[in-house]
Amino acid sequence: MRKRKRGFSTTLHEQSSLEQIAGNGLLHRRALLSGSVFNDRGLALPDADVTIAPEAAQTTKTKPIEAVSDARGEFVVRVPPGPASYIVAVHAKGYQSQRKSVAINDQERVEVTFQLERESK
Repeated sequence: MRKRKRGFSTTLHEQSSLEQIAGNGLLHRRALLSGSVFNDRGLALPDADVTIAPEAAQTTKTKPIEAVSDARGEFVVRVPPGPASYIVAVHAKGYQSQRKSVAINDQERVEVTFQLERESK
């Protein structure tokens, strides 16, 4: 008997093995950091550059994670589970950049919202 899950199939034996591996913590667990980017009129701001980096107080050599907001101004990235703090920076052409601090406490989903103001001419 085969069990279908997310576009691939596994046998029940294979599924049991995967569940045991996950239960032993051998698969990497993640938290989700998601957000929305809006312009100063409250409309979605697509193609905004998003950079997520650990706060300076944390002494890790983790490279920043980069993303781009989609057509609805949304982004989602996976980060290691907390406790951890990140600086989320957003930049879009013609708008002032913004930065926010975000805390991740465990394997959770944390949402952050940005509303960017137009750059003065």
